[in-house]
Amino acid sequence: LDSADPNATYKMNSDIKDKQGEWVVPTAIADQIIAKTARELFCAFWTGPKNAHIYALSGGGARRSPVIFEKKRPLQAHHPAYYFKTARYLNPFHITDLHVSMRQQLLSRSKARVIDYSQMVGGDKIEKDLDVSPYLGDKIVVTGKHIADLLTAAGTDPAVDLVCFTGDLIDYIRNVYLPPEMASKELSPKEIWDHVALTDDFESRYEKFIDFIAFYELVTNFCAQYGKPIVVVSGNHDCYREPYGLSPRVTAAGVEVTMANEGVPADHNLTLYEAMLIFGPTYHEIKKASATSNFDKEQFRWLYNVMTPFASFGYSLAKQNIVGLGWGNDEDLLGDSPFSAHGFGHLPRSPESISDAQLELIKRLFLKNDRKNILLTHFTFASYKDGLPLIPSDGKSTYTEGVIDTSYSGSASVHTSDFDLGTFHKNRKAVYNDFIVGTGEGAARQQIHLVLSGHSHRRGLYTVVQHDKNWVRSNKIHTRFLDFHDYPTIKGTDEARCLMIVSDSAGPLPRYNHYGEFDGWGSDRASGTKVTFDQASGQIDKLEAIKVGPKPRLVVALDYLDLIPKDSKVFRRKVISEIVSEPITSKAVRRGKGSVGVAFKLFESDSCTLERAVIGIGNQMKLYYLSAGESGYISLDIVGNGQGAVNAQEIAGALKLNTDAEKLQWFMAIRFNVSPQTKLGASLLSRYDCGDWWCFECTLKIDEKIFSLSKEKILTIERDGNAALSMNFTSRKKDPKYA
Repeated sequence: LDSADPNATYKMNSDIKDKQGEWVVPTAIADQIIAKTARELFCAFWTGPKNAHIYALSGGGARRSPVIFEKKRPLQAHHPAYYFKTARYLNPFHITDLHVSMRQQLLSRSKARVIDYSQMVGGDKIEKDLDVSPYLGDKIVVTGKHIADLLTAAGTDPAVDLVCFTGDLIDYIRNVYLPPEMASKELSPKEIWDHVALTDDFESRYEKFIDFIAFYELVTNFCAQYGKPIVVVSGNHDCYREPYGLSPRVTAAGVEVTMANEGVPADHNLTLYEAMLIFGPTYHEIKKASATSNFDKEQFRWLYNVMTPFASFGYSLAKQNIVGLGWGNDEDLLGDSPFSAHGFGHLPRSPESISDAQLELIKRLFLKNDRKNILLTHFTFASYKDGLPLIPSDGKSTYTEGVIDTSYSGSASVHTSDFDLGTFHKNRKAVYNDFIVGTGEGAARQQIHLVLSGHSHRRGLYTVVQHDKNWVRSNKIHTRFLDFHDYPTIKGTDEARCLMIVSDSAGPLPRYNHYGEFDGWGSDRASGTKVTFDQASGQIDKLEAIKVGPKPRLVVALDYLDLIPKDSKVFRRKVISEIVSEPITSKAVRRGKGSVGVAFKLFESDSCTLERAVIGIGNQMKLYYLSAGESGYISLDIVGNGQGAVNAQEIAGALKLNTDAEKLQWFMAIRFNVSPQTKLGASLLSRYDCGDWWCFECTLKIDEKIFSLSKEKILTIERDGNAALSMNFTSRKKDPKYA
C-alpha cells in the first residue's frame, strides 16, 4: 500500500458492499475473522443496521466528542511491519492501566452540583456560586483524553522508539457512549442518570466493545501519523464483561455492606458524594458475568482477534529482546486469608502465570545471547501496598524494605505479603532466582534487565537489595522502593542490574503516598513511563514519568481521609468531621450581639498529624441552607486555623430559632490553605489542585437547655456521614433540575 495515500488502506474494499448496501466490509482472511468475531460477540446473530457499527471505527470518539461510526473506516486487521535503519537500543514508552471508558464523555456533560445554590433574578432562577460548587462534569476525569495526550507525547518525542501497553486497556466490555444526536443537546443531570443507569434494562443502552473500538482507533491513528510500533499484552480488566457504577458496593440481602473498590471516585478525581451525585441512583450497582467474578475469558477474543493474535510473544531485536506475557484465563480474587493485603476486590493475582509455556518463552529469548532483556506484564513482581510510604516515617530508615516469598506453592492462603500486590502464582522461584536475582542454579548472570508492569496504579521503581541464601530462608528476596527521580542514586550500581518498574495508571488518577499523607489516599496526575537507554553502554540512562491531565484535587484526598480508613474495609466510619458551636443565647440574639464559635475537627485524630501541620482553613467557610423556597448562605469568618465565628443574629435569621432546622437541606463549603514551609507542604502544592472548595452535606441540631434560666439554645453542625457514603436521592428528585 502507498503510505502517502491516506485512502490506500481501503482501496481493496471500495467496490464491496454488504447486505445493508452502504457499509464497507473488508474481505481479506484476517478481516473475515474479525467480522465473524464481531458478529458472534456483539450479538447472537446479525441484526441489521442497529449493529452495523460493529464493523466500523469512529471519528475521535476517545476524546470529549460524540461517537460517529464512519461507514468507510472499517474495523479490519492492521498489523504493520517496522524496521530501523541502524542497530540501536530502542527506547520504550510504557503505558498501562488505561481503563478507557466512553461513559465518561456523557458524565463530563453533567450540570449536577453538590450545592445547587440559586437565586431568583428577574423572575428567573439563576445558579449562583459556581466558583464554590461547580458543575461536576467539569471535574470528572476522561481517560480517553489522557491516552490521546500520552500517545501524542510519545509520537512527537524523537527519543521514543516504541510504545508498550501492558493491560487494562479498557474498564469493562459493555459500555454506553455519547451518540451524535446528544452532542449539541444540553442534558439535565436526570437525563444523564437515565442514560448511564445500571437498571435491569441496562443492556438496551450499554453495548459491547465500544471502548475497545475507541482504543483501536487511537492506536491505528498513532501508527499512521508517527510511524512507531506498538506492542500489547492483556490485563484482567480486558475481559471484564459487565459495567459497574461510579462507587460500586457489595450488597448482602439488599443492604450495602462494603465497597467493592472504594478508590473508583478518587480515580475520577471526585469525592464519594460527587461520584454518587453525577452518576445517579444506580451508583452502587455491580453487574457481574458470574456470581463471584466479572472475569469472562471468552471476551478476550476481541483483543486477540483484532488487536494482537498473541497472548504472549517475543521479539529478538538488534540489541534487545522483548518478551510480553499475557494475563491468563483466570484471576484470583478470594483466595487469601482474612484481612490480608490481597482480599476481595483488591489487586487480583494471575493464577495461571507465569505458566510453563511462558517460562519457556523467556528462556528461549533471554538465555541465548547478550542482548538487554525487557519483560512486559500486567501483573507485578514487586508492588508495595498503598499505605506504605515512599519515605519511611520512622525517621531512621533510608528506604522502605520489602520481603517477597519467591517460592510459595501456589496456595493463595499462604501469601499475604504487602510488597508484591497483584503478582503471579506459578514458577516463582525459577523466575525470581534465575532471572531477577540471577543466582539460581545454572544462571551465570542476571537475565532480565527491565520489567515494565502495571496493575497497582502506583508508580514505583523496585530493586533487589538482598537475597537470603541460607537453607531456612532461601526463598526470600529483599526489595527497595524508589521514585523515578531517585534512579540516579543507584544508577551504575549492582542494585540497578534489574529494574522492576510499576508505572502509574495512564487513564485514572494513580495513587501516590510520599510521606504517609492522607492515610495512603494520596493521588497524582496520570502518566506514562519513558525509558531512555545509553547507546554506548546499553545501560538505562534515565526514567521519567510523563504526566498528563489535571492535578488531583486536594479536597478528594481530604474526603477519603475523613471517610475511608485505608487499612480497613469497614464501610460505615463513625468518626465524622464535626463543626460544633458555642451556646447561642436568646438574649444575645435579641440584642444582635454575640457570636458563635466554630471548630473544624477533621485533623484531630492521630492519623492526621502530617496534614494538621501543613493544611489550614482558608479565608472563610460557608454554611448553605437550601429549600423549595428561600435559599442562602452564612459566611463564617475564620479567626484562626480551623476556628471561625459568625454573628449570632445571622444564624438566628436563617434558622428563625423557632423553625425546625431539619426541614432545610444544609451544606458546608470550606477552602483550605497549604503551607509551603515544609517538604510535605511544598510537595502537596506542586502535586495537587488546592484551590477547590470542599462541599459536603451536613445536619444542624438545635437543643434547648431545659434547666437554664437563660434558655440557651445549643447549635450543633455535623457532617452527614450517611449522606457522604450512601446518598438518598429523595431531596434531589424534588428539584426540577433532577426530576
